[in-house]
Amino acid sequence: MSPAIAAYVFAVLTGAAILFQLALAAGMPWGKLAWGGKFPGQLPAYMRAASVASALLLLGFGMVVSARAGIALAHWQPVSRLLVWVVVAYCALGVIANSLTPSAWERAIWLPTTILLLACSIVVAAAVFGVVFYAVYSAPTFFAELLIDGGVGTWLYKRADVAHRPDWL
Repeated sequence: MSPAIAAYVFAVLTGAAILFQLALAAGMPWGKLAWGGKFPGQLPAYMRAASVASALLLLGFGMVVSARAGIALAHWQPVSRLLVWVVVAYCALGVIANSLTPSAWERAIWLPTTILLLACSIVVAAAVFGVVFYAVYSAPTFFAELLIDGGVGTWLYKRADVAHRPDWL
């Protein structure tokens, strides 16, 4: 998956999570689907404020990933190099939290979502290291080719018996 596609997927999933958090803050009775399922129905006022804060945090994360992938906010590129790893860490913690939640509904909806967010953020964050990953991926083939070429070259050199003739070139 390319970093741009990963960033678009991240943006769509983050947008859905932002809309969900804002709906919770507006009073939708979906409390069993968030915050560990501790508040079935409408959230209390302080948890509605937490949902707004969560929506703002997710918006910031979406902006960082988009900037890092180069699909938006080009002037954020320098700072996004570091901040994208904060997003990756947050998504990893989200996977852990959503896998341990007592709410089956939250686990069913948000665990796959956070796993996808984590995967997409890693793809975008690691895009800089793409050349390195390709080099590691292709290293066995490259070294096998070097070994075969070296063996064939050595065999040809010995068969040509040029070691005793100084003017063989």
